[in-house]
Amino acid sequence: MDKNTLTGLFLIGLVLIAYQYYLSTTLPPPEEVTTSQTEQQLSSEGESESAVVPGSTDGQAAANSFSQPDQEETFTSIENDVLKLKFSNKGGRLYHAELKNFSKAGEDSGLVTVVDGPQNQWNYHFFTGAGEINTQQAYFKAEKRGAKSVAFVLETAPGQSIEQVYSLKDGEYLLDYDFNMRGFQDQFTNSNRIEFKWENDLLPQEKRIQNERMNSTVYYKEKNDDPSYLSMNSDSEIRLGKTKWVSSKQQFFTNALIAADAFDSAEVELEQPSDADNPDLVATTSARLSFEHNRQADFRFPMQMYIGPTEYKRLKSYGLGMEEQVNLGYAIFAPFSKYLVLPIFKFFEKYVSNYGIVILLMTLFIKMLLMPLTYRSYKSMAKMGALKPEINALKEKYGDDPQKMQQEQLKLWGQAGVNPLGGCLPQLLQMPILISMYYIFPAMIELRQQPFLWADDLSTYDSIMNLPFHIPMYGSHVSLFTLLSGVSSVIFFRLNSQMNSMGNDNAAQMKIFQWFMPLMLVFIFNSFSAALTWYFFLSNVISGLQQIVIKKFFIDEEQIRANLLEAKKKPKKISKWQQRIKDMQKMQEEMAKQQQQDKSGRRRK
Repeated sequence: MDKNTLTGLFLIGLVLIAYQYYLSTTLPPPEEVTTSQTEQQLSSEGESESAVVPGSTDGQAAANSFSQPDQEETFTSIENDVLKLKFSNKGGRLYHAELKNFSKAGEDSGLVTVVDGPQNQWNYHFFTGAGEINTQQAYFKAEKRGAKSVAFVLETAPGQSIEQVYSLKDGEYLLDYDFNMRGFQDQFTNSNRIEFKWENDLLPQEKRIQNERMNSTVYYKEKNDDPSYLSMNSDSEIRLGKTKWVSSKQQFFTNALIAADAFDSAEVELEQPSDADNPDLVATTSARLSFEHNRQADFRFPMQMYIGPTEYKRLKSYGLGMEEQVNLGYAIFAPFSKYLVLPIFKFFEKYVSNYGIVILLMTLFIKMLLMPLTYRSYKSMAKMGALKPEINALKEKYGDDPQKMQQEQLKLWGQAGVNPLGGCLPQLLQMPILISMYYIFPAMIELRQQPFLWADDLSTYDSIMNLPFHIPMYGSHVSLFTLLSGVSSVIFFRLNSQMNSMGNDNAAQMKIFQWFMPLMLVFIFNSFSAALTWYFFLSNVISGLQQIVIKKFFIDEEQIRANLLEAKKKPKKISKWQQRIKDMQKMQEEMAKQQQQDKSGRRRK
């Protein structure tokens, strides 16, 4: 590996460091839910609370006209094979949501909870001729409409009601949700705008809350635009036009509200606390969504909620762009993740159940795929090494004139047909794949809580020892996969330096580089996912073995030197690259002459 290749690898490290700092179509309307013949108010599970119920027509503010101190908060549950949902009659809202197939990190931590508790807001707010109406504190009447459907009805006045209907299907993380109003056609005065305030506290689900905070945000999609998200490094609040969906996205799970058509406008916000402020809260997300009543007797605004994992294939199947919540990297790297890494991973996943072995097979496949580039890289390095005697002779002759030395070296390479970038470019072409792995492995829910060797979860760091103290930039644990990656990097760099036998005045600096780069990676990678550090270790080992095999069986340095010297003697057609070298030489000579003339002119003066 020459200096250019090492520089390329160093750039990978810089990209990773920069990323660490930086991170700090349409669904059809759901069918109308059929009403059941029997209405039932379910038993109370919570404490009795006072509440105000809207519904006055006597000129007072409707939200403050009827107080029902005898009302109690009661809960209704519906579930299917993947979701368990609990609703409160207070506000008619989703109170608690658990994912049956996913557990929180840690032993006996229970199921992943996407929605929990009274601190979350779920409030419809609008004005009528009778005054202001808020549903957050109103007590609705619960009506069970089958095993997987429940409706909450609020009678605000004779002939007027607000209804919220929730329905589940088997095997689906999608919850059909309708907001219905009856008898309000003449109640609106100046504005028939309805505003919905939706606020969520995101609770820890994973091993490291710092990673969760970096990967938790608000995603949204305006109706005629691509999905986007809020970044804590730019805007933590944004106003939108017509909006198709918004979501409270965590590292591996998301809670999205989807309009059948679109919300007229939206305002979304993200707040992330520090450990000092609230060590048990990942973030708070909020959205103010508005739509207009059609001033008809029966008004229906159909929606859906997605409460589930950020599985790329599942989210993509909805045709709403929700798969963009899976971080595949920036636009320049996303195609490598989407069309290379993911398909290869999914292919091996079909036949192998152990994800550590899947990553091993995937690494072998990618290395074989890139073998032609790797061979060209090593062959280019061998060509440059074969010219070592001629390079040394030029150094002795022009050692005191770096500019002349560079000109003669370029001339020698051009005569021998050697491309000095030949060893660097193939390595640089592999960088997007490594960076794609950096993005995609920590975002793949398939790797979550999947054990391999000593790692109990490939989606987060492995740890063989917890330190009683914290080391800045390193952490308070020891990742063995990271240590193996660092050691294999040292060995790989040494193998490359042995293969690239071309003389180098910067040998001492290169040797420092060979130790500094792996050490830097050990500090940076210690808290990265075990899947990524396992891949990096495998990549180093396989690359080292490839290098040994290529050098032993495919590269004859003496023959390469003989071919280069023979090519140097023959007249040959000048290639575009060689022409560029000649142009560079000519430009350098003209610059040298001009500098000499300037010096002579100053002496005469």
